[in-house]
Amino acid sequence: MPPTLTRSCAWLTLIALLPALPAAAVTIDGVFDPQEWAGAEHFTDFVAVQPLSGAPAPTDRRAEAWMLSTPEGLAFAVRAWHPPEVPQTRTRIQRDGNAPVDRMNVMIDFDADGRVGYDFTITAAGDIMDEVVSNESSFNSDWDAAWTHAVADFDGGYVAEWLIPWSIAQMRNSGEERRTVAVYFDRVLVATGERFAFPDASFNRPRFVSDFHRVEIDQYQDQQLALTPYVVSSHDFVGDQSDFKAGLDVFWKPS
Repeated sequence: MPPTLTRSCAWLTLIALLPALPAAAVTIDGVFDPQEWAGAEHFTDFVAVQPLSGAPAPTDRRAEAWMLSTPEGLAFAVRAWHPPEVPQTRTRIQRDGNAPVDRMNVMIDFDADGRVGYDFTITAAGDIMDEVVSNESSFNSDWDAAWTHAVADFDGGYVAEWLIPWSIAQMRNSGEERRTVAVYFDRVLVATGERFAFPDASFNRPRFVSDFHRVEIDQYQDQQLALTPYVVSSHDFVGDQSDFKAGLDVFWKPS
């Protein structure tokens, strides 16, 4: 058998032995697909937290959120309606830029103990911010994480979607099949100075992270696979012989 064919078969055998990676449960593209989110937790009771009245969000600026636990991480979608007579503020900002823009926030307390929350923001223009929330309501934007996001308009408003990988933060009891997390969602309309949130929690109160909504979800192990191909060639000028080697370094971290 020719050497090139032997080498190809070896590579195919190695790839076949690798654990199968799970397929994505949802597509993060900003286009809300009800079938993709059919099994998700659904939250609709958004109320006004700026001004801090607790009044239900009016129909023309209502919002609803979905949360789905997947092997890749926690997936979220927020769909928010925007009144046609209210201007949208879509100024582009750099990452973690502190500017008055229309936006949506998803915040997660992975241990549901009120100690630390993580804030993931998507603006109406598709820019992002992320922060760590400690001491109930102290925000620190020095933390930058890798997560997937998308935003898209629909007739009446816009949708933002998130995928937050399991590896993004340290969690207690990460080996359990189920875990309780606490979540918070809001949407901001800059032109009217309004913020509507679920649950009725506000960083202007003494308690904020502790007031997040608790949800029990499936928990998946964070799996990391790194494939690094390599090629090494050498030539013996005295003997006029060449040597060629190729291979694949595999790093597999199941949890």
